[in-house]
Amino acid sequence: MMARWHEALFPVLEELGIGYVAFSPMANGLLTCAYGRSAAEGFDAATDYRASMPQFKQEAYEKNDALFEFLHRIAAEHGVTTGQISLAWMLGKRPWIIPIPGTSRPERMRENLAAAASGEENGRELLRSPAGRVPRSFSPSARLVGVTRREEPSGAHMEFEQLRQLDAIARTGTISAAASALHTSQPSVSRSMRALERELGCELFERTRNHVELNEAGRLALRHARAILAEERRMRDAFSEITRTGRTILISSVAPAPVWRLTERVTECLPGTILTSELVDDEREVERRLFDRSADLAVTRRPMGLPNVSCTPLMVENLFVYAPADDELAGRTSVSFAELDGRTFLMNSEVGFWGDIVRGAMPNARFIEQRDATVLSQMIRSSDLLGFVTDVAEWRDGDERRVRIPIQDADAHATFYVVALLDAPRAVLDIVEELRR
Repeated sequence: MMARWHEALFPVLEELGIGYVAFSPMANGLLTCAYGRSAAEGFDAATDYRASMPQFKQEAYEKNDALFEFLHRIAAEHGVTTGQISLAWMLGKRPWIIPIPGTSRPERMRENLAAAASGEENGRELLRSPAGRVPRSFSPSARLVGVTRREEPSGAHMEFEQLRQLDAIARTGTISAAASALHTSQPSVSRSMRALERELGCELFERTRNHVELNEAGRLALRHARAILAEERRMRDAFSEITRTGRTILISSVAPAPVWRLTERVTECLPGTILTSELVDDEREVERRLFDRSADLAVTRRPMGLPNVSCTPLMVENLFVYAPADDELAGRTSVSFAELDGRTFLMNSEVGFWGDIVRGAMPNARFIEQRDATVLSQMIRSSDLLGFVTDVAEWRDGDERRVRIPIQDADAHATFYVVALLDAPRAVLDIVEELRR
């Protein structure tokens, strides 16, 4: 209930058949509602790390009043504790979620076991009940990042993806061919169709050892599925232009040069699209921002083959040493990091991951960093120190007194990829599709 960004992993885990072990499912005891508004003051800071946790501060309690009221109300209706409701809610989310609540008291262990014994069914009932939805007024504390809970349907759980799979099976003739067309696995499509049959209450296929064929119910389901999918496409198309012209798309990137190239392409091919960007050195942080939807597009140095993303190559960038024409390296056709280690370099402090690359590859080198590109360019022109340049990010004004020397190490060559979630707005997916052309 508190750390909802992890739910972005669920489609991948379900696809690969991997379980999810939920650490601290009751938010370090907060969701048991056993602590008062000044709980943090009662914890011994020397022995209890909860003394510094933001969710136990008084201001956090004030923000989360709606959540606590919800837990007390539902617990009272079911005759259980708020802790058991929290565990049941998690167990009801997916059958492969395994919460691991910690406790030091036997009575708490028995309470947790009672929740586990009946939690999965009660949790599903809780999720289906309109009264069992986490209130939208729930607000995490300032340092506890949270995302809005996806509303669960009150009855059926049919999904658009199941309808697309049904359509693909009808078009391709087999489940394996449909899986290939949808870039997913055959077992995943088979499980999805079984779930759809259970939801509709009848079989949709005539199955033999090596073949499936839609039966009468399946053909009826297909007609409705295609009508629904057509309506979905019309709705997306109707909002596409509004979304493109009325919404800023945020790019989270590991380096600046890919953003420049991406902006050029989008400006040329999708006029009216508004882009903004942020530079993040840590690639894992870039990916996290994509999955928790803090960013619309991610620019990474590695391809992402997950079934819930769309990924395409953008560009290759190569790193060079920018050396004075009279430097001993000037006549070289290439050079290695090992040969450069120990030298002094002028470097832009906002070069993203390239800074980490050169610092890691040359531990004995000295780096003089400058944030202002104009000042750095002046320093390069007026000194005999080495610098760096790439085949994408050239110095604004060429200097005939300097030469570019390729760095031959593999780390000096970076391929960048643009990644978006498959359920991103149409304006975002249009960018990825344009890059593929």
